[in-house]
Amino acid sequence: MGLNDEPRVEPIGGEPYALVGEFDRFYADALLMKLHQVGIPARIRTPFEQAEAYTGVYTGVVSLWVPQVLYERALAWLERDAD
Repeated sequence: MGLNDEPRVEPIGGEPYALVGEFDRFYADALLMKLHQVGIPARIRTPFEQAEAYTGVYTGVVSLWVPQVLYERALAWLERDAD
């Protein structure tokens, strides 16, 4: 995805969520915690739909999503934290 590209958007719980990226589960969990600390309700999606996929048992690549209206704010926080 280039700088001028719009993020992929999908409904999660009836709300439009934008894809931040795909990451290793442990890294995605760290990003999720950082976003939650600043009030951004991020979510992780796994390639599976079973409940065990959301218990932290699956450690492969997952996708990190944020509400579409908070996408730019989320990226700004993550970029700021990366410095």
